[in-house]
Amino acid sequence: MKSGKCLETFEGHEGWVQAVTIAGDTRFITGSGDRTAKLWDVETGKNLVTYKGHLDMVRSIAMIDDDRFITASDGKILFA
Repeated sequence: MKSGKCLETFEGHEGWVQAVTIAGDTRFITGSGDRTAKLWDVETGKNLVTYKGHLDMVRSIAMIDDDRFITASDGKILFA
């Protein structure tokens, strides 16, 4: 049974998180007002990679396959 308690807090963005998507069994990606996307490991709570290049907040993330994704901001779309 779930406790209703927070299990983990992932800290590292310098702005509000605007988007999140699942990236495989133990990873997820967040997009933020700090103009970055971050790949996280659920099991360790660690930020694995920070993706930079947007000129504005990252508003959405879409997975292409297990290793590739697209992020979108007001100014551009990036492929990683």
